[in-house]
Amino acid sequence: MFLRPTARSACFAAAFMLGLAPAARAEVNSIDITQDTMSALASCLDYRIEGICFWLRCSWFECSIETSIRVGHYIPDLVISAYHEAAENPWYEIRKSLGHAQELALEQGFSALVDYEPGEGAQHDSRPARNHATVTYKEADAIGHPAVDLIEELPLPEGPCPSAADMLMPYYQSAIDAIEWRLGAVESITHAHKALPGAEELSEDGGWALQTWGGVYPRMGHTPQPEDAKAAGMAAFRAGHITTRSSEPGRIYTHLSSGGAVPMEEYRVWLPDPLEPGNAESGTFQMHHPRSESSCQILGVDDRFDGLEGWAGGASSSRTDLDGDYVWTMWRRYSCCEREGAFITSVTWQ
Repeated sequence: MFLRPTARSACFAAAFMLGLAPAARAEVNSIDITQDTMSALASCLDYRIEGICFWLRCSWFECSIETSIRVGHYIPDLVISAYHEAAENPWYEIRKSLGHAQELALEQGFSALVDYEPGEGAQHDSRPARNHATVTYKEADAIGHPAVDLIEELPLPEGPCPSAADMLMPYYQSAIDAIEWRLGAVESITHAHKALPGAEELSEDGGWALQTWGGVYPRMGHTPQPEDAKAAGMAAFRAGHITTRSSEPGRIYTHLSSGGAVPMEEYRVWLPDPLEPGNAESGTFQMHHPRSESSCQILGVDDRFDGLEGWAGGASSSRTDLDGDYVWTMWRRYSCCEREGAFITSVTWQ
């Protein structure tokens, strides 16, 4: 299901051309996302030399031990959108290319089971103008970052590490995974214990602290979070949480490889762990819409001491979108060393 580099480059060029077209509602396109991402390199890349890899290289006559430097840094793997209206992703190119397919999936799949009109959105009473709503609903898409290939060309002393993500690949679309995202039909059985209060909370330490944004489970579009920006963050985190795990029962998605060491291109790569609350190395988030930010942070920050309005800032904040639409880049930390033969071992000092 992964695109080859030539096809990915063609998709990237096409996406950029589309991004020049006017958008009626969307506030972000591929150029915006790429520019934001490149401006965040100083804050989000966090490049480090981590250790040394040892390799065995043999010829017909002798064997030798070779070494290469092991480095680590973050890569912008996914663009995750959380939005109010089905098939209305605020990322312009994705809405234009995938929106119709999402509508068809809802009409022919989910609507056959329940009384639902895809064009009407999921819950009109959850817009930020009505922050008193008990439950807020969001759609979510996780798409391969449009600049992931550019990151792999950075002029770093060693590396950069290759990403497991393919540019513009749809890894998760809640409209395609409509039954689970809306009803949790399978997950309510297989992961019922994880949905208990305090079992897995979106907070800075991943525990049931005094301040959490909500429970990671059930991983659905509904969340009892009245602050719209935080509800969108919950949806985005859940989409990333699903995507970075393999063999999730009942789900329709493409797995973004996580965990373990694998050969990739000319490198041995230690992949990031699946996304976990409070674990920055498994995923940090950079907001593109409604506010363009040039830094990364974990979702679930403790904002009890951030003034009266907190992280989300209420309906008047630049982090809250009046249309209920949000876009983040999810950065994940990779580690790698250039291959010099048969891998023996790696020594790290971090």
